[in-house]
Amino acid sequence: MKIFKKITLLIIQFLFILGAFFSETSTPVSLKRILFLSSFSYSWYNVQEQIKGLEDALSADYIDLEYKFMDSNIISSPEQKENFTLEMEFYLSHVKPFDAVILGDDPAFRFGVEHKDDFFKNTALIFLGVNDVAAAIDVSKDYKITGIIESISYKGTIDAALKIFPKARRVIAIIDNNSEDDLRKKAYNSMVADYPDLKFQELNPKNYSPEAFLSLISALDTNSILLYVSGNHVVSDYDYEVKKLMETISENASVPVFSIEPYLMGHGILGGEIVDQERMGFRAGDIAEQIVLGTSQKLFSVQSNTPRKFIFDEGQMKRFGIHFQDIPAQSDIINHTYTWGEKHQLMVRNLFIILAAVGVLIMIPLFIENRRKDKKNLSISKLNEMLDHSTKYDHLTNLLNRSIFDANLNNLMEEKKPFTIIMFDLDNFKNINDTYGHNQGDAVLCELARRIQSLCDSFFTMYRLAGDEFTAIISDIDKAHVESYVREIQNRMNEPYDIGDTFLNLHASIGIAQWPGDGENKTSLVAAADKAMYHVKNNGKGGFCWYEDIKDLNSSS
Repeated sequence: MKIFKKITLLIIQFLFILGAFFSETSTPVSLKRILFLSSFSYSWYNVQEQIKGLEDALSADYIDLEYKFMDSNIISSPEQKENFTLEMEFYLSHVKPFDAVILGDDPAFRFGVEHKDDFFKNTALIFLGVNDVAAAIDVSKDYKITGIIESISYKGTIDAALKIFPKARRVIAIIDNNSEDDLRKKAYNSMVADYPDLKFQELNPKNYSPEAFLSLISALDTNSILLYVSGNHVVSDYDYEVKKLMETISENASVPVFSIEPYLMGHGILGGEIVDQERMGFRAGDIAEQIVLGTSQKLFSVQSNTPRKFIFDEGQMKRFGIHFQDIPAQSDIINHTYTWGEKHQLMVRNLFIILAAVGVLIMIPLFIENRRKDKKNLSISKLNEMLDHSTKYDHLTNLLNRSIFDANLNNLMEEKKPFTIIMFDLDNFKNINDTYGHNQGDAVLCELARRIQSLCDSFFTMYRLAGDEFTAIISDIDKAHVESYVREIQNRMNEPYDIGDTFLNLHASIGIAQWPGDGENKTSLVAAADKAMYHVKNNGKGGFCWYEDIKDLNSSS
């Protein structure tokens, strides 16, 4: 009986301890709020990879992860930067405080450091993807900030290229004098001393005509490693021009092109060692989670070992006869296919080539030469057409851009032809970006451009100036004719906009000015239309106004 009591007592004690254990371990953690402030838009080539890593690291139910995007590749003027600062001030004052802020890439890093005492005084700051190594290390000494440096390195890519082409004796680097690529140039120059047996040469596209540049590329042999460092471009969210430029270079090059730029993979690049943005995002998220759960930020020093991975294009590998054993192990492969049809198609094609070669052996050199000339001429034509298009049209809406608007105004004034300009933008457009995100905002702008562009005829030409600001030139000064266009613009704008889960009813403020009556030159005429538009905005929005109707108000003020 005593033994039974003892066993019962032990069981009760065990159950008590077990219950206490589960009670303690199941105590819910209070919700932790973390903000990811990205330097760019969601569509930027590395942002989605960073977010994927962050979400993998911060998947716990007690983490509330929010996002803000600076669009710094578009926002460049002091006024635009000031507007973003005011936007952040408003946003942070209307949401619950964050326990940590993750700063993605250099512009967000600089913004966080600059406003650490204004916006983030009691908030842990963790950066990722910062290229300015010296600044990152410096602020980590004094401020409550740590993170992961994104150092630029070409060494892994050159080592991989030498493994593929061990007889190579020189590196030809496509590199221009664009100051935006200083960090890449410095990284490239610092690498040169590591390879005393290689001769390094720079090839600047700006110094040659398209024909001469492509001719130099096509003359290279396997003694040369062709490395893309930086081209004559400014990268944007969807950098169509530079990708097409790289495809043109690849098509004409007699050797493969290597690069460390992930957004160019699949566009003519054989491969290279790139920064693993997903792993970097995971590291930053892991640090942030530990800090918000109570680990001292002092225990996290700045990480300088940037995570990297190799990417190779199997299509380019096949083109140049490169085998998988020639590239680094565990490389990521794009354009990778192993279909039954491909295997047998290759066999049949090779057999056909062998049989056909017997009959056309004499014709092959002439055929190859003619084809090479045709291909080069076509590539040059495409390149010129691409460059011409990029100077005239807005990259988002495909409308004529500000430079063409200015040129057309000058031409009309020189020809002394009377005309009308209208300026308009969406009222409260900023709320769309804030509420639904910049991708939905861009979609609304594209839909607006599509609707109104259908009005274009021999009298009406439409342009995009910037953001949600549009303008049009009407080669007529008849008020009834002009107002018919204006009302049609209003009708098309007022149609509901489908943004996925809901429909938005939007309207615009429109200002109208005429030449020569409302302005002596281009600047004063545009200013007149702008004043008329803002008169509408300041008096209820959603309508239109002729500058001549408020001219006296402006002169008296």
